[in-house]
Amino acid sequence: MATSSQQNSTDLIAKMAWDTLKTQWEAFFLLPLLVMVGVNALNYFSLDLLGQQKTILISILMIIAEVVFFGAFGTAMAKWCSELYSGKKEIDIASGLRFGLSRFFPLIWTWIVSFFKLCLWGMLFVLPGYYHVITYSQSFKITQLEGLSGGSTNRLSQLLVEESGFLRTLGNYSALLILNYLLFIPLILMGALTTILLTLITSPEQLEVLAQNMVFPFTVIISIGITAVTALTGTFGSYQYLIYRDENKKVFDAAKKAL
Repeated sequence: MATSSQQNSTDLIAKMAWDTLKTQWEAFFLLPLLVMVGVNALNYFSLDLLGQQKTILISILMIIAEVVFFGAFGTAMAKWCSELYSGKKEIDIASGLRFGLSRFFPLIWTWIVSFFKLCLWGMLFVLPGYYHVITYSQSFKITQLEGLSGGSTNRLSQLLVEESGFLRTLGNYSALLILNYLLFIPLILMGALTTILLTLITSPEQLEVLAQNMVFPFTVIISIGITAVTALTGTFGSYQYLIYRDENKKVFDAAKKAL
């Protein structure tokens, strides 16, 4: 799946991500969607079954479980993309999730360090803050795939982005943002049209009851949109990182050894 550097355009990265989502949709899309809908269903229906106090406790536990799962899942996606990029045809979902779980706390540490440094840059001035948001953007992928964490990932990320091109990276993320927005447009229109239609055909007395009954279906629709955006963003970002790493292999490997 790897390609020469002359072909490594935003279009190619997006196509690689789309091809992966088409062929591996069970792992990249269906699995996180089922988890998200399951958590929402448990939170939604537990109020009637268990009461408010137990529901609050369950919600807290579910939030923790969801954070751990999606932290591990994000790393698993990066691992699966790396394997597909190197030519592997099949992925192992269970081993990917185990690998993701093993990188969960290093990922949290990288997030804390990056967030703190970006806050400092942002306080210094707005433009340096925006600049480092882009140059640090590969830090999570480095933590996920290179076994590093903390400030060293920021330095390696900055090296990769500067070698590969700051404006190129900014353009990639701008295109990704537009793609994510386009994914949500059908869901937004569906929700708006459904709301208008129900308002026109339902009496005011029935509308409140109907609105309560529509909470969970609308939650499922929103979950579909969030999952689609997460899947596209994760695969796009993974392939971008793998391409950047290949393009700058000698410089990157030397910088890793120098840490």
